[in-house]
Amino acid sequence: MKGPKTTQTAQQQTTNSFGFMNRPTTEATEAVKNFKFQADPSIGYRYGAQRRQINEGALDPMGSYMTPEMREASRRRANEELGMREGQDRAEENQRMNLAGYGQALDYANLMQSPLVQTGGTSSGTQTSQQSGGFLNSLLGAAGQVGSAALM
Repeated sequence: MKGPKTTQTAQQQTTNSFGFMNRPTTEATEAVKNFKFQADPSIGYRYGAQRRQINEGALDPMGSYMTPEMREASRRRANEELGMREGQDRAEENQRMNLAGYGQALDYANLMQSPLVQTGGTSSGTQTSQQSGGFLNSLLGAAGQVGSAALM
């Protein structure tokens, strides 16, 4: 005797849609966006004070005699060295400000990056189940076989 035969089929279809969500601007994000970095103002003051010392002070700390030409040459050399150091410090400060500005722009971009979000979706499906056989079919099938055997 056979058992019942069951057939099941299922189909499912899902559709999702996605989009980018704009982030709102706030006081905090605007503060990050609009912050202005400042160069170190002490660079000019420090080198100005050193330049004044060179031009107004005695250049020979040992007290030896110097001709006016030697004194002037020594002042020019000291001012040139001072100018090169000041130029280097200002270039480094500009580089620092550029890097800080880049970091600021990067932080703002990360703050305002639009996240990808699901904006909708649908899901549909069908399921069918079919059963054949079973006790009644077995009983009727067996009775049919007995009846056909009796006829022969």
